Amino acid sequence: MTESRRSRALVGDVPVEGRLLFSNVGKFTKGIPKWVVMLDGIEVEFPVVDRGSLAVPNADQYSQDWARLVAQLRPSPHLFTNL
Repeated sequence: MTESRRSRALVGDVPVEGRLLFSNVGKFTKGIPKWVVMLDGIEVEFPVVDRGSLAVPNADQYSQDWARLVAQLRPSPHLFTNL
């Protein structure tokens, strides 16, 4: 099952975008791939938002869907890799 189908099976129509997060130790000699975010750039990609100021329709449903998605996430077992 593809990741897209898997996330849709978990959260229905809630939009989900995946990213691979690398520490600042990671080096990409040919440039950073499209869905990769470096740790020092995460706030640029996902700026801090005052959640109290957001009007989110179906917020309870989003919270339940988010909880189901997060329960399926697993961090990489590798602390560091040398490729």
